[in-house]
Amino acid sequence: MAKLNSLLKIKIFGWIIFGFNALVGIINFLYLLIPSYAFFVNMVGIFIIINLSVTMIYSIFLSHKLRTTMKQGHQLNLLCYSYFGGVILTMTLTFFAMFIGFNDVVSVNLGLGVLLYGSNFGIVIYGAVLGLIPAISKNQIVLSTSPIPEDLVWNRSIKTQKRVALLKGVIIIICILELVIGLLVCYSIFLGLKGWFRFFMLRVFAGQTALFFGFGILSFTFILFKITRSISGKLKRIPLSFLVILGIVLSGLCFVPLGLTPQFAKDADEAFSASFNPVFSGDWKAVIDNSDYADAFLQTPFSVGGYFLGPPIYDCIVRKDVLYFDGSTSNFTVDANVKLYFDAYLPPNDSDS
Repeated sequence: MAKLNSLLKIKIFGWIIFGFNALVGIINFLYLLIPSYAFFVNMVGIFIIINLSVTMIYSIFLSHKLRTTMKQGHQLNLLCYSYFGGVILTMTLTFFAMFIGFNDVVSVNLGLGVLLYGSNFGIVIYGAVLGLIPAISKNQIVLSTSPIPEDLVWNRSIKTQKRVALLKGVIIIICILELVIGLLVCYSIFLGLKGWFRFFMLRVFAGQTALFFGFGILSFTFILFKITRSISGKLKRIPLSFLVILGIVLSGLCFVPLGLTPQFAKDADEAFSASFNPVFSGDWKAVIDNSDYADAFLQTPFSVGGYFLGPPIYDCIVRKDVLYFDGSTSNFTVDANVKLYFDAYLPPNDSDS
């Protein structure tokens, strides 16, 4: 009965993961199709974060229940490993799309759209498949704790075992390097970096990209946790266990900027209003809300959904790199080599007004 209950839990958990990933995929699609209200935009981002976190936990749970001594169990275990790699790849591509290439709109740069939406929808589809496979699997031996028939045991060759051991060693080194980067990012967020560390420009983008680093570090940490469990001997596990704890702490610290951003946005809004309200007859927001341009402004200064899927898409004409300051014409010598540009987002009718 206990074995049956364990199998039932795996299948129920699988259906939940499949359903939640499917729901997030639909919500993401609606985000791109319909006008985005402030509440909905933030809910999209929160659902994405919860979905990634829960699916990663599910991957650990499923991997622990699999019989890797069977070939099918080993293959499904590799899918669990690969999900963490998929999360790392998604965070990397989203980072490049959002903070390096998003001075274009997706309608202008098709490659940017493929990069941004392909990675985010891809990881959702992967999570749905990872939940569906054990949910509909009829091979109970792969998932159960019952004895394995001798003819189904997968005996790996010594050469294969050596390759696996070498691969684990390489993965451990990569995970350690990621934790070192995580230490630098967290130190930069809370204390700042001085001296030659500024070369990495961490002080500029650490807080903005901490969410991506957080999921990346958490994925590497879960991979390290899986490797730690496969090592025999408690003493051998201690160093890696310490690294796992460190990874969880660092990933948690990377999520702090996201939690503090709403309050920072509120404080900035109040400070801005205090400075500019006298110029706009007491209420600058009311002036914009009552104008013909109110629809061109975002309803919220920050959206969690925009972190992953970009800002809401509007039809517009983009004029890039318009020069508005040429230091060579300045009266100050310090401006001699300075040139400043801006990007203009104009109405679809190419209005000059």
